[in-house]
Amino acid sequence: MRNPLHTPLVAVLQNEVLLNTKRVAPYALMIVFSATALMGWCKGPAVALGWATNSDFYIARSLKAFSFLLGLPVFTAVIMADPVIRDFRLGIDPLIFSKPVNRAQYLFGKFFGNFFVLVCCMAAFPLTLLVLQAFRPSQMIVQPAQVIPYFKHFLFFVVITHLAFAAIYFTVGTLTRNNKIVYLLAVCFYPIYVATLVFLLRPLPIRWRNALDPFLLNAGPSNNGFGNSADYLNQYIIRYTPDMIGNRVVVLLAAGVCLSWLYFRFTTVERSKTLEKTSTPGVSLGLATATDQVSYESDTFPETCRGHDEKTIIEKKFGMRSPTRMAFGAIFWNEVLLNSKRVAPYAMALLCAGNALLWWGWGPATGRGWAVNSDFFIAGALPVYSFMTLPLFTAVFMADPVIRDFRTGIDPLIFSKPVSRAAYLLGKFFGNFFVLACCQSAFVLTWFALQAVDKPGVVTQGVRVVPYIKHFLVLVVISHLVLAAFYFAVGALTRNAKIVYGLGVSFYPLYISYQIYLLKSLPSRWQIVLDPLVMNWGKIDRVRTAEVVNQLVINYDSTLIANRAMMILFAAICLTVVYARFAMAERPGKVEKLSVLNLSTAAEGVYYPEISPATRLDEFEGPDYEASALFPHVPLPEVTRVNEGIRANVNKLIAALGVEFRLLRAERSLIVLLPLALVLSIFDVAFFRVTPEVSYSATYATSTANAMLLFLIGMSVFYTGEAMHRDRELRIEPVLWSAPVSNSVLLMSKLVATLALTLSLATLIGLTAIATQFLRGHRPIELQPYLLTYSLIVFPGLVFLAAMALVLNVVLREKYVTYAVSIGIGAAMFYLYSTGYLHWLYNPLFYHLGKYADLVGMNRNILLLQRSFWLAVAIMFLAVAQACFPRKTSR
Repeated sequence: MRNPLHTPLVAVLQNEVLLNTKRVAPYALMIVFSATALMGWCKGPAVALGWATNSDFYIARSLKAFSFLLGLPVFTAVIMADPVIRDFRLGIDPLIFSKPVNRAQYLFGKFFGNFFVLVCCMAAFPLTLLVLQAFRPSQMIVQPAQVIPYFKHFLFFVVITHLAFAAIYFTVGTLTRNNKIVYLLAVCFYPIYVATLVFLLRPLPIRWRNALDPFLLNAGPSNNGFGNSADYLNQYIIRYTPDMIGNRVVVLLAAGVCLSWLYFRFTTVERSKTLEKTSTPGVSLGLATATDQVSYESDTFPETCRGHDEKTIIEKKFGMRSPTRMAFGAIFWNEVLLNSKRVAPYAMALLCAGNALLWWGWGPATGRGWAVNSDFFIAGALPVYSFMTLPLFTAVFMADPVIRDFRTGIDPLIFSKPVSRAAYLLGKFFGNFFVLACCQSAFVLTWFALQAVDKPGVVTQGVRVVPYIKHFLVLVVISHLVLAAFYFAVGALTRNAKIVYGLGVSFYPLYISYQIYLLKSLPSRWQIVLDPLVMNWGKIDRVRTAEVVNQLVINYDSTLIANRAMMILFAAICLTVVYARFAMAERPGKVEKLSVLNLSTAAEGVYYPEISPATRLDEFEGPDYEASALFPHVPLPEVTRVNEGIRANVNKLIAALGVEFRLLRAERSLIVLLPLALVLSIFDVAFFRVTPEVSYSATYATSTANAMLLFLIGMSVFYTGEAMHRDRELRIEPVLWSAPVSNSVLLMSKLVATLALTLSLATLIGLTAIATQFLRGHRPIELQPYLLTYSLIVFPGLVFLAAMALVLNVVLREKYVTYAVSIGIGAAMFYLYSTGYLHWLYNPLFYHLGKYADLVGMNRNILLLQRSFWLAVAIMFLAVAQACFPRKTSR
């Protein structure tokens, strides 16, 4: 007669619910979901199209949009990522598992407790819509109040869908004990899902699309309601067809499979693999086993030694030593194993395979009758594939194989072994290059597998194998061999991965300039010989007929062979330079002459009075001895501690800013992000036709101001989050908070550092826009449009972004929750802007509102007042951050 509410399962579930009630994230999600419901209710398409906001059709449509569009898969990851990880991170797992709690009770209690909290948060959306039935604006159609459709469709379209997502995220987080992998999966969800809809589900019949779509986006009226009359949709009743019910059953089965797999794979303690293999059944004390062999003197010891010596002699005489037991083979294999535990190789292979899928089904061969596995098409597409993004991936792989050993401090251990310099460097290089080549080969392997797939519009000849391997080795591997050798040489000699990443980002502008300004003026033969990526060889000729293209056989001429030989020679030269210049250890400075131990010599002389030791002792023994004779009085300077006042706080702020700027300077991601933001922000004005509105300078300034907004938002949110939570993650927050500084100094240093970073990016983009305008000949160049646009439009937006990011981090107190909420707010805002809602009251960045005519015309004073309003909002955010900052002071 035990109470079912007193079982371990319910206890774990209640504990998770109580823990979540003390977190900020659930309440923040409820607010975001309620605001989303309010926004969709008043600004959605129902008002303009005459749809009833509480009709059965519109309720189901709103819930499906809420389940997919507004970041709910990401928010699901925020709640379900670390329920189990938290226990292991806090070190309370031995205490929990010492209680009578079995594996199923612990896992299911954790899962359903957090999923119950997630459902309660998601329920804020339909509950808000339910309450809004009481409000009936003049232009909105509202039918009689309904209750059941909200709950019925919420359970069917939202809860069941996110049960599967919650099970997947919970399983991955629990088994990997790494919540970052879960967040990465959540971020990757949208491109993967959209690609699945476009490339896999779209060609299928509607019945299979409904059966395989976890969100059931295709269920209901055609075209999602558009094209149907308002009267028809207001009377439309959503009925669950057998296909929809089957879809829900499949989703529930997927969730059950995930949880079952988790149950069988999860262990309550970390067991040593060696112990599991060697321990005998029974009670194990978990003692560490010896990893090194220990020899014992016995009767068989001489025979064992003799056999070992004979084996060694045979190996030396006939060279029969296993390659994996050589130093080069060991280092090569170690690099392969290390890369197998990284996420980057798998992510790169996935991207390469997706790229191959796009080239296969939607590339230049589609619609022209070209066979996608013809020799000419394979050879023509591979150089383009080699150019697109692969140089960046090569830099990522080859930058830090050697740097990693020196950074982790294991270089003395490695070089204490019998490892030569050549074996170490070549093992590092070829181990990482082998992994890189394997990732790149996902492209041709996907093409090879797609030969078995029939698709309308895609022509395929007989199955082929050799052309894929041959052209991949010649046109891709050799090209990236020289790039890999160059990146590896720079990284190994400079011991600085940032320089390699900078070179990787700079590759594209340098290579494009090299093609335009040097190779373009040369004869075609020299263009091929001097092109490292052979982009000028084997181009796809769009004029030739399909029959001719499909029958062509590609032969490597002497020009291409010379190019490939030159690339291999350059790679060998780079590796030779590394071998000649690389030092296994840091060499000490010059040793002083005639110095053996290199002991430091006295830098200062010690003066003794010219008196005998006896005289000095007499002075000590005398009765009238005064200490002042030996130690004269030296007046100490008066010291006054100044810890208050404006001047002291300014000095503290300057010191804190110096620390923040040094940390930003050490940030690796800026090396990639800043050039990327710079290029993409000026892409439109640099490569497309520019039509001047008032003047060319005004058009350039306005276009770049709008293009850079996305990067400015991302930098403000993510770099502020890292700055705010870095101290806590490094466990130096108590030390920092014990310093005699005010909260305003700590907060303002983060704010000013982020603001300086975004201002630097905006300034660089402005200067690049001016240079681009000059190079394109769009004169005259006027500075006033740039100054007015960047100072009145961009700068207030930057201040608002920095202040908002700061207050979100202070109030929410969790980095990834802040990221999720920021992404949700940004997505909702850009959705509004894309539908035409650009009013300045909910457009703090003046996206598509900042026109140069308004800056110099009669509306200038009104615009200044509007921008001042958002500056005042930013100041209010700073005051809220100051009031809510968790560090308590004595005042």
